[in-house]
Amino acid sequence: MSEPFFNLLYFEGNLKREGRLMVRLRVSGVLLVIFGLFTQGCGSSESEKEVVVERQEMQDISNQMLADGLLLLPDWLGYWREQGFSGYATDFDLAQSSPIENLERPEINPLKESESMLAKHQIRHPKGLGVIDVFDYKVRIDEQGGILYEPDSEVIFYRENGMRERLLFIGPSGLFEDAAWIDDQHLIVAGFFEGESGFSPVLWIVSLDNGFYHMFESSYTNPEYLRHGYLEEKLSLPR
Repeated sequence: MSEPFFNLLYFEGNLKREGRLMVRLRVSGVLLVIFGLFTQGCGSSESEKEVVVERQEMQDISNQMLADGLLLLPDWLGYWREQGFSGYATDFDLAQSSPIENLERPEINPLKESESMLAKHQIRHPKGLGVIDVFDYKVRIDEQGGILYEPDSEVIFYRENGMRERLLFIGPSGLFEDAAWIDDQHLIVAGFFEGESGFSPVLWIVSLDNGFYHMFESSYTNPEYLRHGYLEEKLSLPR
């Protein structure tokens, strides 16, 4: 057998072996891609399940705090029930969970040594770490004793270390009406939003430990609700 013919056979044999190898490599590559997609899909599915479980746990915890917090606001709850609202925790649905804005600055509680009628309505922290103020930003009392209302509302935490932290803010479409400490890390705030159909009660749970607040809305609306009616009754303000 001549050398050229032998080389040709050797070359053809190599081509066949390389062809079979390439086929095996292609099949292996396809299997790896399929396996990767499968495991990635399983991982995504597991992650999504974990997120759903975490959200459900957060919802359950928030709902329990909501029920506990409402018991601490009998005046506010009674006032809204007089307006026709049933006022149960199940009447509220979680509408939003957001981080607290980190708006903190040095400022001593302006009502600490004041004779203002609003001072007694500040809410002391259960462990004495400061006070919550709901009304001082909103309500202005002039020298003649007249009452003025700012368009916006804030919930302020005056800490004992001399810092002022804004926990919540709301524009002219809403109002913070009352608040209470659920425990040393959680605050419930009550108020309303005004929409096209009227006024609807709203609750906020502020979690200081994780820096979040949860807002709960109600489907109940009252077009005849007096915007400052509860404040006037609670603070004994002239109408």
